[in-house]
Amino acid sequence: MILEKISLDRKSFEALASESRVSILKALDENQKTVTDLSSELSMAKSTIFEHLTKMVDAGLIEKKESKNKWVYYRLTDKGRAILHPREKTKFFIVLASAIITLTGGVFGITKYLLGEKASALRKGVEETGLGVFHDPLYLFVGLSLLVLGCFFVYMILNKKYRGNYDEK
Repeated sequence: MILEKISLDRKSFEALASESRVSILKALDENQKTVTDLSSELSMAKSTIFEHLTKMVDAGLIEKKESKNKWVYYRLTDKGRAILHPREKTKFFIVLASAIITLTGGVFGITKYLLGEKASALRKGVEETGLGVFHDPLYLFVGLSLLVLGCFFVYMILNKKYRGNYDEK
């Protein structure tokens, strides 16, 4: 398993020492915001928010982004996201492995159903009787169930929450 190391220096610890700054980090987890947005959301004065933001920018937890108009937006950096969601990559790899396993199991189950007992009879060297090939519906049910579950896992991977991709808004 690949683990991402989060290194916290003195500035980061100082920035995280305040409950207000942690609240700001959590508010920025949703999307980028201006000082005014944060001020109204957290019920704090704009000057107080600005002081907290300055410390967190210096610590590398958030970054300042100026837009084409006069607005200045603040958003989390990778370091800030890693602090809020330390196990995000682990979740991704678990969901990815689950998708691969269930899709493979689903394909195997459906293949086993389609081939029926003819393949195992031929492997054993037993001649076919006049009864034909026996298709066990349990293999079809399990195969289809695993395919549906695998598709759900693929959906979760493609979902923004698990792919770790933070689009600009």
